[in-house]
Amino acid sequence: MTTSVAFFLSPGGRLIHVPLNLISTVIADPEKFGLTTEEIQAVYDIHEEKVGVEGEARKELLLKVITQGWIRIRRCPNQRCSVTANNLTLAVQERFREWVEKMILFAT
Repeated sequence: MTTSVAFFLSPGGRLIHVPLNLISTVIADPEKFGLTTEEIQAVYDIHEEKVGVEGEARKELLLKVITQGWIRIRRCPNQRCSVTANNLTLAVQERFREWVEKMILFAT
């Protein structure tokens, strides 16, 4: 059985593997994503959720990260790829194109 694979693509073009799930990756190193531990806790508190739960706080925090220029990439078990970006400016398209080219080279 093939599992899904996820990544974040940073605003600078750095690919970050997501070993478990998106929110746990952000929580493990909030400064990398422009957040603080206190900010993460506050969002979870507002939604009355335990830190790390994949609920409304997760949605809010991931939206903030994506709004700051991060791109979420997930390859699903059916080989479909899902990409989430804040916008499709030429800079975002170029960053994504560079990533796709690297993946094609890696696969061949």
